[in-house]
Amino acid sequence: MNTEKTVANDNVISTIKRVGIDATTLKWIALIAMVIDHVAAVFFDHEAAAYFVFRAIGRLSFPIFAFLITQGYVHTRDRNKYALRLLVFAVISELPYDLAFCNSIYSFKKQNIFFTLLIGLLVIRLMDYITSELKMPKWVVENEMVVLVQSGLQMMAILAICFFAHKAHLCYTYPGILLIVLFYSFRERTDGIVWPNVMFSFMYGKVQLFGMAAIIPLSLYNGKPGNRKYKWLFYIFYPAHLIVLWIIHKYR
Repeated sequence: MNTEKTVANDNVISTIKRVGIDATTLKWIALIAMVIDHVAAVFFDHEAAAYFVFRAIGRLSFPIFAFLITQGYVHTRDRNKYALRLLVFAVISELPYDLAFCNSIYSFKKQNIFFTLLIGLLVIRLMDYITSELKMPKWVVENEMVVLVQSGLQMMAILAICFFAHKAHLCYTYPGILLIVLFYSFRERTDGIVWPNVMFSFMYGKVQLFGMAAIIPLSLYNGKPGNRKYKWLFYIFYPAHLIVLWIIHKYR
C-alpha cells in the first residue's frame, strides 16, 4: 500500500515538473519578489513589521536568479555574448541602483546584482577552463595528479574571486558567488537545488533564511526556457524599476 502511494506521489511530482515551471516563469517569480523587496528597502521604515515581511518575501529572488545563471551558462549558444549582456546591464544599472538605494549618482557602498551574476558566470567559466582546457605540466600528468591540481587551482580561483566580491561590495558578496558555484557544481545531483540554497541561506544569515522557500519553485523547474519574447524585458526591467522607485521616493 505504501509502495503504491509512493509511486503515485512520484508520478504527480513528475507530471508537475514536466508541465510546471519553465525558466520564464521562474524569472517572473524572482522579478515579483525582487520588486516587493525593493519597495520595502526604498519606502518602508526599517523597524516596521511590513518591512520585515516584504524583505522576507524578497529573499526568494536571488537564489532563483543565481540558479538561472547556471542554466543560462549551460544552455546558451554564445557564452561570450551572454557575459557581455550582463556586463552592459551591470554598467547601465549602477546609476539607477545608487540613486534608489543611496540617493546618490555615485556610491561604492554596494554594487548592483548584475555584477554579482556576471562574476558568478565568469567563475564557473573559469572552473570549466581549468578542468577542460588548461594544459597540465608533464610531471602532473605523469604522476596522475591532474584532478588534484585542477581542484586546487579551482579552489584558489574561487577564494580569490570571493575575496574580490567582498572587497568590491558586490550585492550578496562572497555567499552570492558561492551560491552560483554550488548550483553549477551540484547540477547533476538530485539534491542539487536543496543544499546550495540551504548553505547560502545560512552563510548570509538573518532574513535570508526565508530564501530557502525558493527551493519549492526551483524544484519544479522543468528545464524548458519558456517564452523567449520576454528575454530583453528581464534585462531592461531591473534598471527601469529602480529609476521609477527613485522618482516616486524623491517627488512623492
